[in-house]
Amino acid sequence: MKIGIFTSTQYEPEETLNGCIDSILEQTETAKENKLDSIWAGQHFAIGPFKMFQPVPILSRVSALSGHMQVGTAISLLSMQNPIRVAEEMATLDWITEGRLVFGAGIGYRDEEFEVMGKRKSNRAKRFVECIELMKKWWTENTVTYHGEHFSISEKKPSLHPFQPGGPKIWIAGEVEASIRRAALIGDCWIPLPIPNNTELSDKLKFYREQVTSAGLAQSTEQPLMREVYISDNDEKAYELAAPYLMNKYKAYASWGQEESAGSVDSIEEDFRSFCNNRFLIGSPETIQKSIINYRDNYGISHLICRIQWPGMKQKEVLETIRALGVCKSKLDN
Repeated sequence: MKIGIFTSTQYEPEETLNGCIDSILEQTETAKENKLDSIWAGQHFAIGPFKMFQPVPILSRVSALSGHMQVGTAISLLSMQNPIRVAEEMATLDWITEGRLVFGAGIGYRDEEFEVMGKRKSNRAKRFVECIELMKKWWTENTVTYHGEHFSISEKKPSLHPFQPGGPKIWIAGEVEASIRRAALIGDCWIPLPIPNNTELSDKLKFYREQVTSAGLAQSTEQPLMREVYISDNDEKAYELAAPYLMNKYKAYASWGQEESAGSVDSIEEDFRSFCNNRFLIGSPETIQKSIINYRDNYGISHLICRIQWPGMKQKEVLETIRALGVCKSKLDN
């Protein structure tokens, strides 16, 4: 079981950004010292008054300290961006990391983001598929010709190919069946986001694997899962400390138009612990270790991406969770 951390690059409006980069680097160093396997960063545009760093510069800086760890985007909002620019940025980052990059991508959901990026939200799925197809050609061919509905290129030469032959693995995120089907057909694997509870996750994993099989494709050798994670001395203390941060985070998601979170806000306010029980990993080190074993043995999860920080959370709490994850991983490996 690989365990990675999702480093938060998102901050409350009143927070100063002074020292935030240093905090991300300290988290990276701590994760490396505790033999964790990967570090990830996400992407949003125009989320003011919240503040947010973009993932490519952050991961480029992090890679200088990350040692053996993979680095990845989770996720890049590909459908609203130019795939050639993204392909060459990712190829560059793949060279910087000497082939340790994973490219996680999704179609996005916020109206504001499509508006400021000058793209229509209504055709995001078709444009996303073309972006993936074009990026794969750009990473592997010396001269690229591609004619689609949204992109048309004739005999253009990429500036560089990635360090990894064929390019980084492409992990595709999404929660609805159409997104999961796209992950099965054009991605290297599917990234389940933190929102589905364990019953929903099981059903979605089954659907994903059925789509891979029905398309005559080989099942992925890796199955990631993203989860919110908070570890403290005991379960009660962990829930008490995590509650305000997570509730504010999911209220923000709902206000941004993320349907899955919008449907969960009432539940998370009414009974935070019940909402989290079969969804997030919150509790003592012993509780978290049991949950990780459950995901490995009963869900086929091989790479757990842990979101360990939410806006407003103090660095001390984040580092404690990273160290506790290191202890869990050590016990699992032995």
